Amino acid sequence: MSEKHAVECLRCGHFRTIERGRSQRLEPGECPRCDYLGWALIADLSNPIRRTLCERPPAVRGRRLRAV
Repeated sequence: MSEKHAVECLRCGHFRTIERGRSQRLEPGECPRCDYLGWALIADLSNPIRRTLCERPPAVRGRRLRAV
Protein backbone atom coordinates (compact mmCIF):
# COMPACT_ATOMS: atom_id res chain seq x y z
CA MET A 1 0.00 0.00 0.00
CA SER A 2 1.32 3.46 -0.86
CA GLU A 3 1.37 6.50 1.43
CA LYS A 4 0.12 9.93 0.37
CA HIS A 5 2.13 13.05 1.21
CA ALA A 6 1.38 16.76 0.82
CA VAL A 7 4.24 18.66 -0.81
CA GLU A 8 4.84 22.32 -1.67
CA CYS A 9 6.82 23.75 -4.57
CA LEU A 10 9.86 25.64 -3.25
CA ARG A 11 9.58 28.24 -6.00
CA CYS A 12 5.92 29.23 -6.27
CA GLY A 13 4.28 27.57 -3.24
CA HIS A 14 1.91 25.30 -5.23
CA PHE A 15 0.49 22.47 -3.08
CA ARG A 16 0.08 18.94 -4.32
CA THR A 17 -0.52 15.45 -2.94
CA ILE A 18 1.70 12.63 -4.16
CA GLU A 19 2.11 8.96 -3.38
CA ARG A 20 5.35 7.37 -2.29
CA GLY A 21 6.34 4.94 -5.02
CA ARG A 22 7.70 1.43 -4.80
CA SER A 23 11.23 2.83 -4.59
CA GLN A 24 10.21 4.57 -1.32
CA ARG A 25 11.21 7.92 -2.85
CA LEU A 26 8.95 10.90 -3.31
CA GLU A 27 9.14 11.88 -6.97
CA PRO A 28 6.65 14.67 -7.67
CA GLY A 29 8.30 15.77 -10.93
CA GLU A 30 7.91 19.32 -12.26
CA CYS A 31 5.53 21.81 -10.70
CA PRO A 32 2.48 22.20 -12.98
CA ARG A 33 2.40 25.95 -12.25
CA CYS A 34 6.07 27.03 -12.68
CA ASP A 35 7.96 23.91 -13.95
CA TYR A 36 10.37 23.99 -10.98
CA LEU A 37 11.66 20.64 -9.66
CA GLY A 38 12.21 21.55 -5.98
CA TRP A 39 9.62 20.24 -3.52
CA ALA A 40 9.41 19.85 0.26
CA LEU A 41 6.96 18.12 2.55
CA ILE A 42 4.49 20.70 3.82
CA ALA A 43 5.03 19.47 7.38
CA ASP A 44 8.75 20.34 7.07
CA LEU A 45 8.19 23.99 6.08
CA SER A 46 7.59 26.68 8.67
CA ASN A 47 6.32 30.18 7.88
CA PRO A 48 9.80 31.75 8.38
CA ILE A 49 11.27 29.26 5.88
CA ARG A 50 8.48 30.00 3.37
CA ARG A 51 9.08 33.74 3.77
CA THR A 52 12.83 33.28 3.18
CA LEU A 53 12.14 31.30 -0.01
CA CYS A 54 9.77 33.99 -1.30
CA GLU A 55 12.23 36.79 -0.56
CA ARG A 56 15.13 35.26 -2.52
CA PRO A 57 16.41 37.42 -5.39
CA PRO A 58 14.87 36.55 -8.79
CA ALA A 59 18.24 35.35 -10.15
CA VAL A 60 18.36 32.64 -7.48
CA ARG A 61 14.65 31.91 -7.50
CA GLY A 62 14.51 31.53 -11.29
CA ARG A 63 17.50 29.21 -11.55
CA ARG A 64 16.65 25.82 -12.95
CA LEU A 65 18.75 22.70 -13.45
CA ARG A 66 18.52 21.12 -16.86
CA ALA A 67 19.58 17.64 -17.90
CA VAL A 68 22.35 17.65 -20.48
